[in-house]
Amino acid sequence: MGCARGGLATPTTSPFMDVVQLGHAMKGVFMSVCVPVRSMKNTAEFAELVERERDVTVTKNGCEIFHCLSDEQYRAMRDEMARARLLSRAMRSEQELEAGAYCDYDDFVAGVREEYGL
Repeated sequence: MGCARGGLATPTTSPFMDVVQLGHAMKGVFMSVCVPVRSMKNTAEFAELVERERDVTVTKNGCEIFHCLSDEQYRAMRDEMARARLLSRAMRSEQELEAGAYCDYDDFVAGVREEYGL
């Protein structure tokens, strides 16, 4: 299917061709593209695949070993995690305020000075 006998790509075809065509057959459905670890030998093509596709899952012996994301997707995911962490901290602080588990600045500074001998 796009690979020569033995699983190696011919000069005119890409080892990723069949995988990508399968992914595009289901337009509107975002599925991870799976490639075997041996396909990473051609790093230029692999990097192009990662940039072009939403998510690339690399497998070894049929098991997922890692996922690759484009830089844009990685940054978006990192920003989303930072927002979630910030929201979680804000919610926790609101709960502490409601429960009365806080002290004012002067009491806090006095406690720190006492604890550390400042």
